[in-house]
Amino acid sequence: MKKHLKKNIKNIKINKQQQKDSIKEQLDKAKNNKLIGMIAVLVAFAIGSYNIITSTNLNIQDTNPTSYIIVVMLMIFLFLIFSLKENLEFKFNLKNIIFGSSVFFSYILIISYLRIISSFKFYIYRFDALLLPLFLSSLIIIIFGIGGFKKLKSVIIYSMFASPLILIPLISFNSLFTLINAQIIYHFLRLLQIPVSNSGLVISSLFNHTTTGITISKTCTDIGAFLALIMFLIPVSYLFKGKLKNKIIWISSGIILLFIFNIIRMFSIALIWFYYGIVNALILFHALAGPILFYIIIIILILFSYKFKLYIPKINLRYFKIKYDFYLLIPIILILIFGLFNLFFLSNHISQKISPTQFTNYISLNNSLNITLNLETMNNLKYTNKNITQLGAVKLNNITGLSYALKNKTNNAFIFVSLQNNKNFVFNKSNQTFYYVLNDGVSISSYIIKYNNSSIILNEFIKPYKINNNTYIPVDFIILENYNASLLCEFNYNNIGLQNYFESEIFNLIKYHHINKEQILCLGYKIANETD
Repeated sequence: MKKHLKKNIKNIKINKQQQKDSIKEQLDKAKNNKLIGMIAVLVAFAIGSYNIITSTNLNIQDTNPTSYIIVVMLMIFLFLIFSLKENLEFKFNLKNIIFGSSVFFSYILIISYLRIISSFKFYIYRFDALLLPLFLSSLIIIIFGIGGFKKLKSVIIYSMFASPLILIPLISFNSLFTLINAQIIYHFLRLLQIPVSNSGLVISSLFNHTTTGITISKTCTDIGAFLALIMFLIPVSYLFKGKLKNKIIWISSGIILLFIFNIIRMFSIALIWFYYGIVNALILFHALAGPILFYIIIIILILFSYKFKLYIPKINLRYFKIKYDFYLLIPIILILIFGLFNLFFLSNHISQKISPTQFTNYISLNNSLNITLNLETMNNLKYTNKNITQLGAVKLNNITGLSYALKNKTNNAFIFVSLQNNKNFVFNKSNQTFYYVLNDGVSISSYIIKYNNSSIILNEFIKPYKINNNTYIPVDFIILENYNASLLCEFNYNNIGLQNYFESEIFNLIKYHHINKEQILCLGYKIANETD
């Protein structure tokens, strides 16, 4: 009996000890430092993406369907905070640091390459934002490792949409979407026996022998507003606990609600226009503006999320305990340095603020436009005090013709200007080629061409040409002169900025040669560095 009792007491002690060890093990496991790791990632990402965010319009503009990207840029931070629900662990790991650093340096090389290759289009299509996933990935890998990278892949994929480039094919349907909305409003009015007629986007009616009408414009049915709503709801749905199918249905319900509410808004305005006049219709239009509908829909969706079996998960604070480790300072300091470096690296990436929807490579051009372009070019060159020969859009098989024209004419600068989509100028380039990126985002390529024991320098660059307030096209400039040191300008960080100089140096190193600091024509630099 006594032996049995002693055995029971011993078993109870062992069980208690095992429970204590289990609790201690759970507490140690809970000390995963993911909170401090996520704070470090958030701070480093905020520093590194500061110029990208501040160079973006902070308002969703109904005149610019690509303005939704600001929602993505800001919601990335909330997405990262919401990702604390994942089982992440922050600890010092040398392999993670090396691999994450490699990703960051690859990111720098890719940006430098794209800055030269894409020229001013780099900012138009927001390649800086398109590459954010690489920057964010480097920070996550250094802090949370490959395992953390896999768990946070949703945030990384989401950050790709900070550039409008991915969704431009969808945005291109904006005109068609507006036309569909106009047809819906027109047929609703006809159902009420209202005497209206329709022509494209215009709905008109006859009042006192005078025809008056309203136009359903793109600003009334902006696809960008729908994209902004989707981009807002995706991180929120990520936070919710529930099935993926229910989350998709929840987001889709928001899109349908916005569409229905907007149809009701436009239909109400059309009714006010018909019965009370255009002035009262405009008053109602501003009272029922798009942003108000946007906020109403978000509130409705969040309040009724439980109907979709979506719930905010409970937060257990014990999983945010900190296990102090001096070595954790190394990856934290490293990603903060990367953030600061990216802040410096992207600080000069502002060129002309043109929306992708305003820029086209394909447009019907006539001779009068070419003449206008040439005259503007000539006017811009007056200050150079040179005898300019405007060659225009001529057909040449190679550089020989121009080289012959340049011979013994050192006072002339031959300017060739052609529309890029109609470009028909072909020349033989030498191996000695250098590339430069300027303050306005335009990049210049410079070639040395040998002809009959003489040297000719050629500068080529592309600039956006403004046809009207809503349309820009790329124009190719080619400038040639006999090689003369007095015609060349020194290319350094004092006149183009340290960032541009650094990126040009990287690109030229990739091309296996260094920058030649005195191989850019002063004439080419002045024209390329001008902004319209």
